[in-house]
Amino acid sequence: MIKFVFMNGFDNYEIFIINAVKDGQGVVVRNNIVNRIYYPLFKLHNKWSINKVIEMPFKNIWFHAYLDESLLKWDDLIYFIFYESCYLSYSKSYLKYLRRKYPKSKLCFFFHNPVDSYNLPKISHFRNNYDSIITFFKDDKRKYGFLQTGTMPYLLPKPMPAIETKYDLFFIGSDKGRIEFLISIYDRLSSEGLDCLFYIVGVEEKKKQPRPGIVYSDNLIPYMEVLKMVQRSRCVLEVLKNEYMYASIREQEAMQYHKKLLTTNSDVINEAFFNSQIIQVLTEPKRIDCAFFRKEVDEKIYPKNIGAFGSFKDFLLKNIQ
Repeated sequence: MIKFVFMNGFDNYEIFIINAVKDGQGVVVRNNIVNRIYYPLFKLHNKWSINKVIEMPFKNIWFHAYLDESLLKWDDLIYFIFYESCYLSYSKSYLKYLRRKYPKSKLCFFFHNPVDSYNLPKISHFRNNYDSIITFFKDDKRKYGFLQTGTMPYLLPKPMPAIETKYDLFFIGSDKGRIEFLISIYDRLSSEGLDCLFYIVGVEEKKKQPRPGIVYSDNLIPYMEVLKMVQRSRCVLEVLKNEYMYASIREQEAMQYHKKLLTTNSDVINEAFFNSQIIQVLTEPKRIDCAFFRKEVDEKIYPKNIGAFGSFKDFLLKNIQ
């Protein structure tokens, strides 16, 4: 039998990965260690800064607490999908254990983020332990030979009933060198009479420019609050860092909640669900079509089943054999 085991975190948006896959045929989701005594010990025992030179011994004490293996058989074809947030993604002893116990298994590592000077050394230690490393980013596919996907299982809660629309455009994210570009977008749309809410984190004091609809903060708001703000907006703004082209979770939020999307991801035009009535590619603020935000659209043009497990399942079966 074919099984799919998801080894990811349970915090913030990752619970919606679990939400998308939990009822899928052959899906197993790892256990969430919540015991107040055991979990701090588990984190310490598996902390990367401690294990990066020599892996700590006795990791096997956590193996059965982390995954209910009664749901698996030794001769199953099992796709283990490890995420960056999973502590045991970086345990050679655990990866070798799974390989021995389930000889038909496929061990896959899934990058949420672009490769950088922090996460590349981490995965370099374990690359030979994985059958495949998966990324959203075509540059990382080209540089490192990773397998690229444009799909990820992701299922958000149902929309709130009768929620009032308050904003024409909503953005949330960290500065990371984007502040001047974000302010220029805000100014362009505000000058056209559009109501915008931008929640920007980590901006240096000297770079802050006061605007009625820009909130500067040192901390992100809880993700469930983000989803409420998405639902109160007509359009979601996606500004990708360092000119990367990929589908972030902003795309999922917009499409699943039937909101328009303004994005710097020019590759979105190649997606099957692309429709210029609901998605506008942003190159420079002065070229934004402001009429886009005011036009009413038929709800039926939004894609169905975006973020469904089936597409990701097909990707795994086709590309990892």
